[in-house]
Formats: sequence, structure tokens, C-alpha cells
Amino acid sequence: MLNGLQPGSEGPCAEGGIIPVLNSLEQWRAWRATAKRLRRTLPAVLQFDTGMSRLGVSPEELGTLAVELAGEGNIEVGFIISHLASSDELDCNQNDDQLA
Repeated sequence: MLNGLQPGSEGPCAEGGIIPVLNSLEQWRAWRATAKRLRRTLPAVLQFDTGMSRLGVSPEELGTLAVELAGEGNIEVGFIISHLASSDELDCNQNDDQLA
């Protein structure tokens, strides 16, 4: 589910097998709490804001999320995503910066 989960929808989404794209620390924590409550591992995709200032875990939240990721084993992160602001411009340096 793109754009994350609406607050309060975590339980029904987990039961329905929906894999959310988590794009904030708040969404991560709510999904983790749901996994703990259900006593099972839940899948997720993490989205990071790499400079486009759209959806995604912010650079300021990255350190906190890294600590929480290392300490928790009940979320299985399948992959990470981001928006590339200039993806249609192959020679744009901004793409390299965002990928880094």
C-alpha cells in the first residue's frame, strides 16, 4: 500500500496481508506495535526522503529509525524506495546524489 497506512488501519491491513510502504517514523512505530500485538513478523517497505521533500522518512529521523531497526525483529523490510526528482534526466547529478 503506497503512501503508508492511515492511523488505526494497521490491524485490518495486517490481517488482510497488506504490505505497507512506511514513510515516517510514526508509521514504522504503529506497524511495529501491531506486529508485537499480533505476535508475528509483518512485512513492510521503507520509503526515504532523499531530497525531493515528498513522502519518506526524513534524513533527521534516519538515525532513530536505524536504532529501532537494529533492536526489533518483528518487521521484515522487503526493500526500500525513494522518489528521484530528476529520474527522467539521465545525466543529472541530482540522481547520483539521491542514490548515494
